[in-house]
Order: sequence, then C-alpha cells, then structure tokens
Amino acid sequence: MGGWIFGAIMFVVAVRAAYSSHWRIQRESAKVAEMTTAFLDSEYRCNILRQRNIAIGAYGEEAKRRRPDIDWETDA
Repeated sequence: MGGWIFGAIMFVVAVRAAYSSHWRIQRESAKVAEMTTAFLDSEYRCNILRQRNIAIGAYGEEAKRRRPDIDWETDA
C-alpha cells in the first residue's frame, strides 16, 4: 500500500514540475520573441533613416520633391 501512495505522490510532483517548466519555457520564448521584434524594428528604422540620409545627401531638395511620401523632417 505504501508503494502506491509514494508512486502517486511522485507522479503528482512530476506533473507539477513538467507544468511549471512548460510555462517557464513559454515565458522565456515570449521574451525572446519580444526582443527579436524590437531588434528587427530598430534595424528597419535604421535602414529607413540610412536610405533617407543617402537620398538627401545625393539629391538634396530634388529627393524631397521626387519622394513626397517620405517624412523628411522627422526620424522615421
């Protein structure tokens, strides 16, 4: 009888550990995804700024006139 009780207790402990581990992994994955998204967003903004600055340097006011869709006055 004692073996069954010990086995049941160990089973409950194992299930709780697996459940806890699962949610910890989920939280860590969400953090990594958030940081990756933030990094890619910043890289995208840097590329937009770089392209804008290259266009301004190369063409000056002509670039502003040709590309009215770009917000030339603010930083992306």
